[in-house]
Amino acid sequence: MIKAIYVLIILFAFQIGNAQSLESSLKEGIKQYELGRYYNAIPEFDRAIQSNPNNIYAYIYRSLSKINTIGYKDEAYSDLMIAKELDNELASKIINKIGIERFNDIEKAAQECQFIATNSDNPRRDVINGSCYFQRGMNFYNNADYSKAIDNFEGAIIHPDLKAKAFYYVGKSYIGLGKQQLRSKGDEKYACDRFRFSFTDGFKKAIELDSTNIKYYLGANEAKILEYQNCSVNTLSIVHLRLNYMNKILEINPNHEFAIQTKNELLISLKNEEEKERLKKIADAKQAIADAKQAKIN
Repeated sequence: MIKAIYVLIILFAFQIGNAQSLESSLKEGIKQYELGRYYNAIPEFDRAIQSNPNNIYAYIYRSLSKINTIGYKDEAYSDLMIAKELDNELASKIINKIGIERFNDIEKAAQECQFIATNSDNPRRDVINGSCYFQRGMNFYNNADYSKAIDNFEGAIIHPDLKAKAFYYVGKSYIGLGKQQLRSKGDEKYACDRFRFSFTDGFKKAIELDSTNIKYYLGANEAKILEYQNCSVNTLSIVHLRLNYMNKILEINPNHEFAIQTKNELLISLKNEEEKERLKKIADAKQAIADAKQAKIN
């Protein structure tokens, strides 16, 4: 059964355009999981996720490994929610193929999560409570209830391993709030504030905690695009900031196609904006001279 699942995973990887073999850490993690060595599997999946934060398979198998490992059960649901948020359709296919009954314990652990977190005698109370907040945040986020999602992601910040990720989803949730406001043709200032908060209270803090995660830079870039498109901003400063983020992404992955394309576009935009700025300064200087001459005549 498990071997069939492993073949399915490889097929899915090729179907989504990944011509490479699965990461060695993911292979080793699945091997340890098959052998029932769940505690040994977890760090392998950790490494797979660190090298590729969008690795749905690693999140799903780490969730199964954690639910079978004492001290990690409370974190299993978070991994499952992240996998679904990355690609719900693909995650559901994998879950159904593995056997949905295997995930029943994860759902049950999530329901018990808050009860366990309130146990003052538990030495991992803050960690468990942070994980519970993150789980609830993901639920609210996936249901587009962004205000409640923000409240819960901010609660998840106490979890040391989820802190950067929680700030990232704070940013994503603020973007969701801003977009909702624009779609309903509501208060534009409210929407602009949410786009700004997504950067200052979300993505910027996530980047400060983990400067190697490309997804955080892409989130910050999205926030600045929305701010530029919908709010009164200094265009030149936005361009400089976005260009800096593209350069950071290319330091991590020199072949990142989106970053390469966006950087080229931003360099053209930067040249145009600098020329506009130069011409404006000349026009202002001429106007000042004209005003001074007129003042003398008067």
